Amino acid sequence: MAASQALAALAHEPIPSEMLQLYGVKELSFGRDYLLPKALDKRICLHDASAVALAAMQSGVARIQLNMDD
Repeated sequence: MAASQALAALAHEPIPSEMLQLYGVKELSFGRDYLLPKALDKRICLHDASAVALAAMQSGVARIQLNMDD
């Protein structure tokens, strides 16, 4: 659930210029043609992983508690 919510939130954020260049478009924003971040979007790894880690710690599933502010 945390991963899907993180992806949905990321889709609403502005798309970096390098992603636009990579896909050969001048503009891309959330809407009918852009519901999820593109597969090659480097932001997904950090954004999704941290959301899942935080959800695991908050639910008590994680064995190790990390300081996510650093």
